Amino acid sequence: MILRVATYNMLEYGMHPEWPGEWDRYDRVVRVMREVDADVWALQELAGESALRTVADAIGMECGVGADDGIARRVACDPGGRGFGVGLMWRHGIAAVPGTLCTYTDDLYFHGLVKVVLDVGGLRLQAASTHLTPFGGPQIATEARRVVSNLVRPDGRPPGIVGSDSNGITGDRVRRLDGSWDWHAADPYVDQAWHDALVWQCRWSFDAKTGRRVHWADREAGEVLWTGGLYEAGAVLDAPVAPTVGHWPSDDPYGPRDIDHLRVTRELVPAVRAVGVYRTELALAASDHLPKVVELDLSRVDTNAVSTAGH
Repeated sequence: MILRVATYNMLEYGMHPEWPGEWDRYDRVVRVMREVDADVWALQELAGESALRTVADAIGMECGVGADDGIARRVACDPGGRGFGVGLMWRHGIAAVPGTLCTYTDDLYFHGLVKVVLDVGGLRLQAASTHLTPFGGPQIATEARRVVSNLVRPDGRPPGIVGSDSNGITGDRVRRLDGSWDWHAADPYVDQAWHDALVWQCRWSFDAKTGRRVHWADREAGEVLWTGGLYEAGAVLDAPVAPTVGHWPSDDPYGPRDIDHLRVTRELVPAVRAVGVYRTELALAASDHLPKVVELDLSRVDTNAVSTAGH
């Protein structure tokens, strides 16, 4: 079975309906999602549960999780501590396991994280969506450590995949032909002239004698995720890196770069067979982020090594 999972920052979907042209843009977002035709969506920048329900209804997907103890049906949305919600949706025929929906608004995250266990043809998978802090530094690395905790612990949990607006480039390494290990994604900032906004994306050194500053990408959060057992799909395949942001008409001081990621736990690494950024004229006009899609061949998952019980 091939499972298509996509992650998409929808640019404040449903937050500003009074703005001129926003309803047309919301429609473009939905049209993009129909074209991508994913089986599971990890979404960021939603105006809460009502917005998630609206999108799910528009493209014919599920976002509700029933409970096995009589508790009312819940929506797979973390509203976010600052109104920028994250959500999950899945195709009809995929079942959310009752009692497995978790949200983490107040658990260290600037935005939030939502997670649910999905039954995909008898194999249970954790699916999650998160949006890391836009202001980098120690907090983003702390959030990354919490994402690792939420997805890879405890022992015996189902294999998982998390879609995210990571607000930074990856820290995954790949092995080269000469046997050495190198970053999968090149540093998009190192050749930029210094500007103040780079404090949220870079580290730097400063020579007090010459007044010269040298800067480079801060990969700590990405390294935490990779080292902790969450592997970015593009790096798993050593696929070419394509930008997911930098195309929007408003000012973007950083330029084109890839900050939207789909990461899998160790059990799903053999299942990753393709990854790509959905770049069309419609997608470029719908949001300041482009959707990223990974295809998982679930026949490659060793079910003997995966516990399908528990949460």
